[in-house]
Amino acid sequence: MKRILLVMEQGGGLGHAAHAAALAAILQARGHEVVVAGPPRELAAKSLAGVPYRLVPGPVCQLPPAPRPNFSWASLATVFWDLGLSRPDLTPALFDAWRATYRDVKPDAILFDAAPFARLAAIGLGIPRIEVGVPYGIVPPVSPLPSFKFWSRVPRSEAVPFEARLQAAITKGLGIPDSYSCLGQLLDGDAALISSVPELDPYPCVGRLYPGPVAPPSSGLPVEWTGAGRTAFAYLRAASADIGSIAHALGSHFEDVVVACADAPQQVIDRFEGTHVRVFREFLDVRAIARTANLIVSHAGSLMAIGVTHGIAQVALPTQFEQLVSAQLLARAGLGLMALPAHPSACTAAIRTCAHPSWPRAALESARSRHADMSADPSANWIRALDTVLG
Repeated sequence: MKRILLVMEQGGGLGHAAHAAALAAILQARGHEVVVAGPPRELAAKSLAGVPYRLVPGPVCQLPPAPRPNFSWASLATVFWDLGLSRPDLTPALFDAWRATYRDVKPDAILFDAAPFARLAAIGLGIPRIEVGVPYGIVPPVSPLPSFKFWSRVPRSEAVPFEARLQAAITKGLGIPDSYSCLGQLLDGDAALISSVPELDPYPCVGRLYPGPVAPPSSGLPVEWTGAGRTAFAYLRAASADIGSIAHALGSHFEDVVVACADAPQQVIDRFEGTHVRVFREFLDVRAIARTANLIVSHAGSLMAIGVTHGIAQVALPTQFEQLVSAQLLARAGLGLMALPAHPSACTAAIRTCAHPSWPRAALESARSRHADMSADPSANWIRALDTVLG
């Protein structure tokens, strides 16, 4: 048995907490002792409520960034700069806070989910460092780091010197020699496990491992289909999309509709009360119902990979750049459509198109066949991958 520390850091929509809960359950079932560290908001997520492992509050890791040029490109280097890793006058306190956590927990290995400060703070401690999570935040150790925009290249003449500045600032803040060949090497861990599929990876390259999406322990309200025909599932935020028009569009094309929306307006709930469109504010066991839907509508988060492995058509409504990239990859692969949630008519048009019987399903069937092992047993690939990297 090993003591495994799972670290979250940059989560906002509580998806990282659900991911951590899933991995923690697998690790515990394998006989390991699990400790989860992260910001208070993530640790308070319902997916972590009542879990039988230790929760450790971590520091809030975002600092005022130093000024930087306004580049036309974006990569993990520009994101890390904007998180404040460019501030060696401020970063040592955060690095020290994470090091204190490691001294307290004494882990045999650390898994990092979107946790750049924590991951850097573990350099030189002799503890295996394993990255887990979505492909967007796990870049290959190359120079310069790849563009988030898969359709464009990072200009080397701008990126290499910029990354060298960031690398020097990070190593200064860590108090270690700047002896790395490039920023990508400094950021590289001992292993990386991607909880997605290659189709949604903006940096496909040799050697990246895709255990695939993993379902968290069933801690949400169970919801079942009524068995009344074709089904659609939407997992959205009212602050980012017109829930009323989306629910209406889904109800016009599907016989059974479930909308999970924690901030759903009461008037929307009242509008569909007693109809075949059910709107829930409650925390649902969303992955269980999503796997059997005929259409998934989401903000292009973790549900996308589940939809791909099951060959389910999707409408992606991205609200941030990471989601935009994933949504465009989904559309480019012929696995769904993308619409900007600020344009309700475009959202409803995308739903209408994907719901039509003539929507081409060849790419969906091919994806379902390729990832049959992931859909049959979502945890099996992760068990094998974790056993391999943990030894």
